Amino acid sequence: MKKFIPFVLMLTMLLACQSILFAAEPATQTVEEKPIWRIDNKNISTMPKNFRMANDPF
Repeated sequence: MKKFIPFVLMLTMLLACQSILFAAEPATQTVEEKPIWRIDNKNISTMPKNFRMANDPF
């Protein structure tokens, strides 16, 4: 019985970590809605050329 206890503890820890990660997932998605290159014009030069031509508002 003593060999079985760490296994159960490990399983419960894994399930707890997974539930915490899945609960925090929608919060991280709402932060990255705005593309950074529209706000910062210096960042546009680092983008690929065809992506820049298709999405450049200027």
